[in-house]
Formats: sequence, structure tokens, C-alpha cells
Amino acid sequence: MFKPIVVASLPVRSREDIKRVDEIESDLVELRLDYAKDLPEPEEILSYKNKVLVTLRDRGEEELETSATIRRRPFSQSLQTWGSL
Repeated sequence: MFKPIVVASLPVRSREDIKRVDEIESDLVELRLDYAKDLPEPEEILSYKNKVLVTLRDRGEEELETSATIRRRPFSQSLQTWGSL
């Protein structure tokens, strides 16, 4: 039988918030990067790759291509390369 896992959501508004992952008592932590004013460098998340899920929603998901989408694309590609997305 499978054990359920607990996922805690962490709204990331600054790079300092990412360091809170170690303080959260859960199986996984969802990093809600869509709240961030500036995206962290993908390397800042790499050390947590076995503990986090990364969420990068667009505020205007109905829009096809926004400046935020274009800015987030390289970040998402880096995480995908490392197997973290």
C-alpha cells in the first residue's frame, strides 16, 4: 500500500524565501515562483531538487505570449534539463 505524501505550498516572493524549504516539515515543497518579482537563478533551486516541485504560472494564462512567459522560458528550460521540472 502506498503512503500518502504531504506537499506544502511556499509562495516565493524573494530568493530568501527558497531557503525556508529546509524549515518546512513535509514530504515535498511546492515553490510557487509565480509570486516572485525576480526569478531566482535555477542553480539556487538545484540543491533542493529532491524536495521541491516548481510552479510557474502566468498571471494572464489566457494570453498566448506575454513578456513574463518569454522571461520564464530559459528558467524553465534549465530546470527541465536538470530533471527538476
